[in-house]
This record gives sequence, C-alpha cells and structure tokens, in this order.
Amino acid sequence: MRWVEGLVAASCVACAADPPPRTPTPAPIPRVAPKKKKEAPECGLAPRVRESEPVLTLVDAGAEPRRELRFVGTVGERVSLDMAEEATLSAAPAPVLVRFSVDAQVTAVKDGITRLSLGLGNLEVPEREGVPVGFYEGVRQALGPTSGVRGEAQVDPGGPVLVELSEGEDSGLGRKLRTNLLRFAVAVPREPVGVGAKWEVKSETEMGLHLDAVTRFELTELAGTGGTVKVHSSVRSTGTAPAICAAPAVVVEPMTFTMTGERTVSFDTRRPLALSGRQVVDTVIENRVWRHGTPTDRTERVHVQLTTTVRRSSP
Repeated sequence: MRWVEGLVAASCVACAADPPPRTPTPAPIPRVAPKKKKEAPECGLAPRVRESEPVLTLVDAGAEPRRELRFVGTVGERVSLDMAEEATLSAAPAPVLVRFSVDAQVTAVKDGITRLSLGLGNLEVPEREGVPVGFYEGVRQALGPTSGVRGEAQVDPGGPVLVELSEGEDSGLGRKLRTNLLRFAVAVPREPVGVGAKWEVKSETEMGLHLDAVTRFELTELAGTGGTVKVHSSVRSTGTAPAICAAPAVVVEPMTFTMTGERTVSFDTRRPLALSGRQVVDTVIENRVWRHGTPTDRTERVHVQLTTTVRRSSP
C-alpha cells in the first residue's frame, strides 16, 4: 500500500524526524465494491378483484336414464344447515374450529331464480388446552357476532349461488358464510345427465396475481330429485402482481398462490340450499414481505376441513 507509506513519510518529514525503518508490507487486498442494497418496490392499495364469467363444459353425459338438473325452490320452504370448519394455519399456534348454523327460507321464486333469506346463529369456537390466553378471544372478535349477519341468497337454476349480506358484510363470519356456501354450490349443465356424467367449470380471476381456476364434477348418484357429486377443484397463479402497501414501512409482494380441494356434496334440486357434504382444501401462499427495506420470503399454508349437514328441511 504505497500511498500509506507516502503519508507516513511525509508526516515524518514535517515533524523533522527520521522516517521509520522500512518493513515488509502485506500483499494488497483487492477492493470489493459494496453490494447495492435492495429497495422495496413501489406499492399501492390492493387491486380490485375482477372475475370472468365461469364457462361450463359437459365432458360426458353419463349413463341412461338421463334427466335435466335444475334447482328451483318453493316459497315458504325452510332449511337449517350446521357448518363446521377447522382451519390449520402455519402461522397460528393451533387449529381453529368454528361451528355455526345457517337458517334459510325461500322468499320468492321468479323466472327460475330462487331467493332465500339468511340468518346465522349458534356460533361456537371450542378452545384447546395449551393455547396462549387470548388467542381464541381474538378469533371470536375477528368473526364478529352472529346476530350481526343477515342477508339473502340467490340460486340460479343451474346451481350457482349469489350471497348478498345486508348486515355483517365485512365481518369475518359474513365472509366465511359466503365462502362456504359458494364452496358447496353445485353447478350443473343444461343438458340431461345420468350417473357417471362429468363436466368442468373454468374461470379466471385478477387480484394482482392472475388466477386460473378449474372445477371438475362427477355425478356418482342420481335418484329422483336428489344426487351426489364428487368434485375436484384447483386454482393456480400465473405472472406477477403489483406490490401492496400493507402497513407503514411494510410492503407485500404477492409471489404465488396455489389451492387444491376435494369434496363430496349431496343435493336435492327441489331444495336449492339443502346441501350436505365434506370438503378438504389446501392452500399455499408465497409472499415477499419488506419491513423497513429488508425483504423476507414467507410461505403460508392453510389446511381446511369443512362439513355441512342439513339439520332440518321443511316445505
């Protein structure tokens, strides 16, 4: 390091002292340019969700005899459902079991569309031993009171369910009700079908990430107005998504989203919401989270088991 030697010598001359004896110097150490620090991407609000119209395709009409499946209720008909959902989240200290009931009554049938009033009750969140105090209380607060969830369901003759909540729209329980009813809805083809029939529904969703969804149905039982279907569903993301400003100094980059599900649903076309069955759904979400400019890759895994039972159904 010649420049150091020069500085030492110059300083010695300035102070009228003899220069120090020359000693061997170590080999020069190559200078390495410091790594450029990564910066969090520009972020904004979470994008609005945009969904395409689902497209249903009949793959196999099944065995004879075949018949049309159309869901049409009767005004005044009542149905009560018991729902139980157990969710295991990788970030939670324990699985969360939520039980609640749904009471529905057909209020109108017009142009084939069945309208039903909805109300919730009997919310239960059983606690497990060894879980930190306050965890389940936080879950209950996030769900909100069942008395605050009221609304209406609209069932198309082809099976799709539209849920509109007049109260509790933004509550955790309101979102759970909507999601669970949609998960158990059975979309059916217009063509007559028999046992063994197969069809699929494809749709696309834009929510930052582009999601491609495919749901495949197989009719395993058909007797009178009732039947049973086995359903396999999958959702996979493609492309990249804009970063989201999640909180002050926190930026989230959505990376990938994958969901797979299997369910068996029993239905009665005369009772559009009299749906019972069991479903298992696995979801994997990968995000890059920036906190004060430092990135961390996070993977969240969610395993959900959902059962729905018809407790009471009357004309």
